[in-house]
This record gives sequence, C-alpha cells and structure tokens, in this order.
Amino acid sequence: MFAISGAKYIGHSNFGIGGTLSYAYYRMNGLSNIATGYQSTWLVDSTNVSGTQYKSIHALIGPYYAVPLGMLTIDFHALAGLNAMWSPAMYVLLEDGGISQTYDYKYNITNGSFPGNQYSFWVQSAFSAVVAANLGVGLRISAVKHFAIAARVDYFYSRPVFNVNWVNANPNAYPGERYYTSYTQPFNGINASLGLDYVFGK
Repeated sequence: MFAISGAKYIGHSNFGIGGTLSYAYYRMNGLSNIATGYQSTWLVDSTNVSGTQYKSIHALIGPYYAVPLGMLTIDFHALAGLNAMWSPAMYVLLEDGGISQTYDYKYNITNGSFPGNQYSFWVQSAFSAVVAANLGVGLRISAVKHFAIAARVDYFYSRPVFNVNWVNANPNAYPGERYYTSYTQPFNGINASLGLDYVFGK
C-alpha cells in the first residue's frame, strides 16, 4: 500500500480534519484450488489458472485528534470515503488427452497485445466503487524541526460488489456449474505503515 495523508488542526486545539489518498494491490491467492475445482467439474487431465491482482484507490476524510507528549505525538483518526476497486482478470486453460481446449481468440494477459496465449475461457476485470471506513492510531516522533518519523496502524473496511463478464462462457458450457455473474468481496484488515511527516508551522 502506498498512501499520502494530511491533517489540519483547528487553531491551537488538538482537534483537526484530515484525509488520506491511497493505492493498494492484493494478490489473488488460491489459484491452485480454483484450478482443481475446474478440473473436477470438467473431468479433464489438467487445468491451468492464472490471474492478475485486486487493485484499489481510496480517498477518505474525517476527524483527527492529537495527544502531544513532548517529542512524541499520538494521533487518532476516524475516516470514511470512497473506495474504487478493480477485480483481477482470471484465465483458465483446460487440457485433456494432451490436447488444449482453447478458444480462437488470442489475448496476452500481461499487456493486452495480440497475439498471446490461448485459453478455454476467462473472466475480465471488473470495477466497483463503494463506501469505505478506516480507524487508526499513529505515533509521530519529531526529532528535527518540521519533520517527524510516523508509524501508523489502521483498520480498513470496504465491501465491493463486482459484476463480471466472461469470454467464451455461458451457464450451459464453460465454466458450467461454476458460472457466476457477480460476487461480493469484503476487504477488511489491519495495515501497519511507516513513513515521514512534514509538520507545517513548527
């Protein structure tokens, strides 16, 4: 995750308003399990599944509260806003009897160029924009004027719904009983980060 954050404190109080703009990506685990499922469904000798990554851009805003303790400052924040996410594309190749069951359409999953590898069917990346929330606490150590080393721990939650589009697939053919047109993928977890703060006016 890569993020830029900032806060403006009200007068000389410890309360302020701030926000964060972040970019994150998440690897798609369990591809071997997905491949095993398709292999079982179609009773083929082998199945190869490859895919890209989940990608996220979120912009959040909300109140901050700072507790100054000399060189150390403890920051608390509660943020909410918009999370824009892209689901991974997933590509499936079925092989049976030494023969690859491929579709005529050639597509390179790395850069979208032609020609590329052939696949039996695949699902395209989908977009979803939903509300997201973030609760966090941070520590700032100001050893040098204007600069501080910052460490933060944040709990992030979002629940995007992806409406997906298959290529060379329908409910009665590929991928058969594993055909789906939408799914909900909750994203929640604890993120720990370390960075550098610039403090204006100090």
